[in-house]
Amino acid sequence: MTSFTESVVEQAALGWLESVGWAVKYGPEIGPGGQRPRGQLRQYDCAHLERIFSGVVRRTLRIS
Repeated sequence: MTSFTESVVEQAALGWLESVGWAVKYGPEIGPGGQRPRGQLRQYDCAHLERIFSGVVRRTLRIS
């Protein structure tokens, strides 16, 4: 039986996102207190992150 660690899944997901044109950044760089570009996170809020991620996935996969 093959098992996967969280790290393996995370690296695969990040690699896929990069392959479709997304820039991968280290969390603290774009999170609260970091050197975030305009419009990035002001706080870690699960509901807010879920909305952002859902929109990104829909736009990337062109799902309506």
